Amino acid sequence: MSGPKERCGLARPLWGRSGEGPPQNRFAENRPSRPDTNKPMSVRMTLLMALLLTVGCGSDSAGIGLVIAGSYELVFHGVQVGGIDGISPAPSEGQAVRVDVRVADDGFDVVSSPAWLASPKLGSGNFEDGVLVLRNVAGVASEKNVHHYQDVHGPIADHFDEVRLDIDDDQRLVGSGVATGRQGPYRDYESSWDKPLSASVSVRRDATSPQMAVTELQQGLLLLPWVRTRVTSSEPLVQAAFSESIVVQDSASITLVVPWQPLPMVDDTVWAGITGLEARLPWSALSAGGSVTLRVGGATDPSGLAAAEIEHSFVVEAIGAAKNKIDAATPAPTSWGAAAVAPCDAEQCLNLGPFSVSKFNTNGPAGFAGQLAAAGGSTLLIRYRVLSDQPIFDAQPWHLELFTESGEPQNVTSGLASEDYAKEPSGTYTTGFVELAVPIDGKGNLGFALHAGCGHICKSPITPEERYYSAYYTVTIQVSSIEVK
Repeated sequence: MSGPKERCGLARPLWGRSGEGPPQNRFAENRPSRPDTNKPMSVRMTLLMALLLTVGCGSDSAGIGLVIAGSYELVFHGVQVGGIDGISPAPSEGQAVRVDVRVADDGFDVVSSPAWLASPKLGSGNFEDGVLVLRNVAGVASEKNVHHYQDVHGPIADHFDEVRLDIDDDQRLVGSGVATGRQGPYRDYESSWDKPLSASVSVRRDATSPQMAVTELQQGLLLLPWVRTRVTSSEPLVQAAFSESIVVQDSASITLVVPWQPLPMVDDTVWAGITGLEARLPWSALSAGGSVTLRVGGATDPSGLAAAEIEHSFVVEAIGAAKNKIDAATPAPTSWGAAAVAPCDAEQCLNLGPFSVSKFNTNGPAGFAGQLAAAGGSTLLIRYRVLSDQPIFDAQPWHLELFTESGEPQNVTSGLASEDYAKEPSGTYTTGFVELAVPIDGKGNLGFALHAGCGHICKSPITPEERYYSAYYTVTIQVSSIEVK
């Protein structure tokens, strides 16, 4: 029968059998290949202790016996919040936070992820007074906006600055601990409203399977073929497996190649996985419109738990075949809101409006979309005019999105200023017909969407007062032609 030292790996090489290299797992990426004898004795002993945590040492102690370097859940209970204004029950009461821990040169790297957290939080860990201390653990937020004072706008969260976990004689997690921190704004900025909190902590093996969700990030009133689509997971997943778990098909069940990219993350947390992927659909393959179906599922988390498959479908509008020119004779195939062919002096125009616009408009009430044959061209020309009930001095009356099959869309606004408007005898202010030239790369067909209002290019209102004092204009846009030269 093996003795304690043999059982805990002290009587054999640190990496297992003689001649074996270090184990390849992402919780031990920073582990050195051998103790550095040039380091001070205290540093070498700390590293030696950390190395032993990952070799599967057995334990006769009571508790769950979880190896520290790995993936598990912290569950908070008995949360106490100081002060009379704390939320009760606290947002974190009974809630689980997944933590991923790996060995680092100076202790442990820690990534914490409450369910559906957009960007997992980076923390650190080390041994202190016979316990494992995890610092900067992600908070659990309230589901609703809670406004206590003027400096708090949005959800309230419990932020855990320090979690102290009990360990046994073999340096494994026993399954219990305590946490301290504060209750305050979800975005974790300093606030006079912050209240101290404390909680008991239970540690358990990760038993929560990832959940998946799909969202279309719509601009305007219709879903167009280039709609940006987002797939999110309730907890971090390995990026490659996450991407491979997504299948996108058109209405003819043809599988589309989609260039998924991870949502912005804190770079030092990516080793623990990512929580979301986003991409624009290959719009030329969907120019005829129709249904799009995404099937997502099967990717596993570090504990081997697989996400259940979900199916999500939506319909995109047709933008038709590429045209050489868009005008009243050959109008854009797709339009929404107050968009129609209408007279404009001695000619016919594509008419948008009338509609109300301000510098805070985020979704245009009207617009049209299509695609142009742009191969070999260098310039997109737009001939149009704007009619308004007053000179527009702090808003853009329209914005244009241009799409190629590769690269990010190009956003264009009119660039008009108040001095560009002249008052007609009727009292209407007009720019007269102007021509805007937009450089393009001319490498293929060009998708476009012209929106009334300035769309997502404009900032959103910060306060009701700012919105109240913003000027609003009644505007009509008349487009004579859009073509590539």
